[in-house]
Amino acid sequence: MRKVAVIGLGHVGATAAFILVTHGYADELLLLDKNEKKCAAEWGDLRDTLPRNDHYVKVNWSTWDDWSGLKDVDVIITAFGDVSATIKTGDRFAEFPINTANAKEVGPKIKESGFHGIIINISNPCDVVTSILQRETGLPRNQVFGTGTFWTRLECKESLAKSWAKTHATFPASTWANTAQANLLLGQRLTLTTRVLLTSSLKKKERKWTKQVRTTPSRSALARATPATLLPPAASA
Repeated sequence: MRKVAVIGLGHVGATAAFILVTHGYADELLLLDKNEKKCAAEWGDLRDTLPRNDHYVKVNWSTWDDWSGLKDVDVIITAFGDVSATIKTGDRFAEFPINTANAKEVGPKIKESGFHGIIINISNPCDVVTSILQRETGLPRNQVFGTGTFWTRLECKESLAKSWAKTHATFPASTWANTAQANLLLGQRLTLTTRVLLTSSLKKKERKWTKQVRTTPSRSALARATPATLLPPAASA
């Protein structure tokens, strides 16, 4: 039996729970949130989908002081946080003090429950919170994951697809940067841009500098190609 728990039922946590139920990714789902009225409401909504759902999922919720249900859970998704802090300030790290405290509270409770499965953290800053959960739960690091650059990768593909009017599948899915800081995200985008434009330009010969590059670019050719020469011309006003 596939048993999953979602801790934190804000926009992201509630959406994750909805997908787990409606897509049949779990056989049993356990909901946890400090706001127990919200938790009960989400439980009721998910239960109401079952008559029209293609998959039957046993949905339960627990009070914030009862974590015993986590003992036999296979996967925990941590989605606690307060996105309004980021919206108000525009700073991704606005949730840092909030979710640092949340992770330090939740981690020991997960440990005390006897849980020994996999944790997937969504809460931001994802890399920081994931590290705290690894420490506080005492689980091996290969059992506590963060979504990390996965979301940034999607943002990059979306940005590139819009810039060059291509489908998302056109662009490589590899990621070379962490996303702890915005400047690393920029570096990742430039790296992806370089790779995409090298491939595109070599095939279509749309840029003059490609005449000096072999059909299969060498390492030295790649090194000479700078992001500034690869970016598309600015759109006219």
